[in-house]
Amino acid sequence: LEAQRSVAIIHMLRGRVDQAEALLRRLRAHPALADKEMSQITILGGLLAVYTQRFSTDDSGRRDQYLAEAEPLALEWVERTTRRLGPRSTTTLQATTKWAEIVCGRGRYAEAAAACRTVLENGSAERLGECHSARTGAMYTLAECLTRMGEEQEPADLLLRVIQCARTAYSPDNPVFLGIVSDSLRYIERGGRGAEGEA
Repeated sequence: LEAQRSVAIIHMLRGRVDQAEALLRRLRAHPALADKEMSQITILGGLLAVYTQRFSTDDSGRRDQYLAEAEPLALEWVERTTRRLGPRSTTTLQATTKWAEIVCGRGRYAEAAAACRTVLENGSAERLGECHSARTGAMYTLAECLTRMGEEQEPADLLLRVIQCARTAYSPDNPVFLGIVSDSLRYIERGGRGAEGEA
């Protein structure tokens, strides 16, 4: 069963998301894994990774459908990790960040923003470092939610922090770094931080 989960992850990394999802859903329903909390947590993480790839579609109708399908899975992931690993565990913070991203995508901005603040304000910087992926994901989602609610200054501050973290993780010509900078510029401009955006 563990080997099958590894195959599902390889399918996902190769872009075969339908095959990955089918295999993960079979594993999720397997009687030998039904009562195994850590196995279910791992499988849910895989399924949410599959949905994350699907969210990038240009078809807004399909994206809304994928978000609706993913939300209960993400909520279950948060509940299971909180119960098994505790509210401050890295996996719980990652699950909470993913759930907030989905909820923000569904238009529940205040709810998602509150979840992001939970990730950022519970001592996670001291335990994981400022630039842990759960934290930078929460910063980005919080910036998006706040922008949708009409705020300008805090989103700019958050995205400048995300860029600073990306500088430590990627070379200046890395496409991932350049993408992060490019995606952040609209928030920085709205926040009146034109000089920093230009730089």
